[in-house]
Amino acid sequence: MKKYKNIIINFSVLVVTLVISLGALELTSSILYETIAPEKGRKAVDVLINGKKTQFTGTFKDGTAISEIEVLPYYLYRNKAFSKINGVQQINSEGYRNGKEEFGKNKKGKIRIIAIGGSTTFGWLIKDYTQTWPSQLEEILNKQFGGKVEVINAGLPGGLSSEALTAFMLKDKYLNPDIVVFHNGGNDVAPLFYDEYHPDYRYHRKVSGSDNLRPGEYNLVNKSNFVKLVYAFWLKNAKLLVKTEPEKPVKIEDALVNLKKHSPVGFERNMDTLIRETIAINAIPVIFPYHLSSDKVYEIIPENMRYSQEFHPAVRAALKKNKLVLGSLARKYGVAYHEMKQDKVPLEYFFDHGHLKPEGDRVKAEFIAKHIAPMVKKITNR
Repeated sequence: MKKYKNIIINFSVLVVTLVISLGALELTSSILYETIAPEKGRKAVDVLINGKKTQFTGTFKDGTAISEIEVLPYYLYRNKAFSKINGVQQINSEGYRNGKEEFGKNKKGKIRIIAIGGSTTFGWLIKDYTQTWPSQLEEILNKQFGGKVEVINAGLPGGLSSEALTAFMLKDKYLNPDIVVFHNGGNDVAPLFYDEYHPDYRYHRKVSGSDNLRPGEYNLVNKSNFVKLVYAFWLKNAKLLVKTEPEKPVKIEDALVNLKKHSPVGFERNMDTLIRETIAINAIPVIFPYHLSSDKVYEIIPENMRYSQEFHPAVRAALKKNKLVLGSLARKYGVAYHEMKQDKVPLEYFFDHGHLKPEGDRVKAEFIAKHIAPMVKKITNR
C-alpha cells in the first residue's frame, strides 16, 4: 500500500507541476504574443481563427499595419471597422476613413461630399486620417463656408471601380450626398495588362488563402497562447489573402501588348453606372482622375518604393485610356471633369509613383476645393 501511495503522491506532484508549468507558459506566451510577436504574424493567426474576415494591406517600417480590411459578402472587402494606426482610430463603423465620426442620412444641415477612390483617396501610407486629401478638403471648404461642409472618405486601398460601384449601390448613396467626387482610374489599369480580359473583372480579384484548419489544430491555435505565439512567428511573412491580380504573373512586354488590344469596357460600364446613379439621387458628380507621377520620381524616392518602376510605361498608357473614358463620360452627362497637370504635385511630395505625403494631398485638396467651391456656394444659397 505504501508503494502505491508513493506512486500516487509522485504522480499528483507531477500533474500539479505540469499544470503550473503550462499555466506559466501560457501566461508568459500571452504577454509575449502581445509585445514581441510580429504584427503580420498575429494578423495571419487572426485569419486562421476567424476565417477570411480580417486581413491587412501592408505594414510600416515598425511593423504596424498601414491599413486593415475585412472580407464581407457582396463587397468582396472593405476597410475594417474601428481599425487604428498608432493607437488612433482611423475607420468608423461603416468603413469610412473619418476617425470616430459617424454618418447617417440626416446631414444635420451640412453639405455632404463623398470622396470615392482607391488607396490614393484613402491616404495609404499617411498615418493620420486628418491629413488625407478628403479631410483637408473638408478643412479648406469649412474655412470658406463656416463649418457647413463634411467630406466622407470612402477610399478603399486597392479598390477598383467594381468595388466602388458595389459600395455605392449598397451603402454610399443612402448617405444622401450633395456632391460625389470620383478619384478613380488608377487601379483599373491592371486588368488591361493580362491576355484574358473580362469587363466584369471575374478573374482579376478573388479571396484566397486557407482558413481550413483541422479540428484539433484549430482548437490549439484558438485556445493556446503558446501555439499562437509559435504560429505568429511562423506566419510573419504570410502573403495577403485578397489577391489583387491573377495568380499568373505578367511580364512588362506582354502587358504593353495586351493593353493595346483591350478597351477598358469594364471601367467604362462601372463609371457610367456610378455617374448615372449619382445624378439619380440628385447629387452632383465630379470626376477627378487618378494622378500618376512622372517617371522622374524614381530618381528621388527610396529604392524600396520603386516597386512599380518597371511597369510605369504600361500604367501610364493604360491610365491614358481610362482618362479618355472619364472625359467621354463627363461630356456625355455634362458633369465636371478636373484633371491635375503632370507637374502640379512636386516630386518630393510622393511616397512612390502615386501615393502622396500629407503635403501632396494638400495640393490635391486645394485643387479640388477650388473647382467645387462654386458648387458648394450654389447649394448653400438654395
